[in-house]
Amino acid sequence: MLCIGLNANAQTDNTTYGTGAGVTITSGDYNVYIGDSAGRTNSSGSYNVFLGEDAGFNSTTSSDNVFIGAEAGRANTTGSDNVFIGKYAGWVNTGTDNTFIGSGVAENHTTGSDCVFIGEEAGRYNVSGSDNVFIGEDAGYNNTTASDNTFVGNNAGRVNTTGYRNAFFGNEAGYDNRDGHHNTAVGDSAGIDNSTGTHNTYLGAASGAGSEYSSYVTFVGAYAGYDNNRTNNSSQAFYNTYVGAYAGYTNREGNYNTGMGAETRFRENTVYRNNFLGADQDIWDNDNIVFGYQTYSDGN
Repeated sequence: MLCIGLNANAQTDNTTYGTGAGVTITSGDYNVYIGDSAGRTNSSGSYNVFLGEDAGFNSTTSSDNVFIGAEAGRANTTGSDNVFIGKYAGWVNTGTDNTFIGSGVAENHTTGSDCVFIGEEAGRYNVSGSDNVFIGEDAGYNNTTASDNTFVGNNAGRVNTTGYRNAFFGNEAGYDNRDGHHNTAVGDSAGIDNSTGTHNTYLGAASGAGSEYSSYVTFVGAYAGYDNNRTNNSSQAFYNTYVGAYAGYTNREGNYNTGMGAETRFRENTVYRNNFLGADQDIWDNDNIVFGYQTYSDGN
């Protein structure tokens, strides 16, 4: 069926094509519904474009939406100003101002608003989280209610459920973050194991890759702080700062350490509150400050 123009119900410039497409329009105007049952239950919504089988099927009064793909935005009822492109994209959405692009993107998303999810199954289990940006295959896959996150990269922030105000950029960056918040991870696998740690900054490929529970750490450089918190001790490896490729690579449980320079490393001894600059000695653990290439090297 193709209907264009003015009809007996005073609708203006609606275009429908497909069995059941837009069959319940009463006062909605300027809609385009193409596909079997596309926009089937819409009554008064206007300025919508639904393309695909069952696209926008349950939309009743919503307006200004673009749903493209089989069952895209199928259960959306009143949510407006959304763009869903891909099979099942935004399937149960009722929120507003969202952009979902990719097969299965935000398939379980309901009330969250102001989100951008791009990539196959990005934000798949997001329910009510708002103000999130997930770009990449499975980025933010398990996010449910958390808001104010930015995950860019395949599997970036994949396990995150309730962690908020995180920024993860890179393949698998922040992958295991579950409810940690105020974390920044930039680089391939940066902060990959962090689950509950907060206020951490990981900059560089595999920086802080072993940290699961530590908080308030800053690692800058490829593999900086790589083994930090490797033993998964929930009360150790906090407040460390390592700057330089492989800086602090071997430290696992020490706290309050500062290492500046490529390959500056700490050993797991029991020396406390030492401030050595440039001396090659076997110390590590807590409250150390070291500067210089390979200072306190592990000898490898």
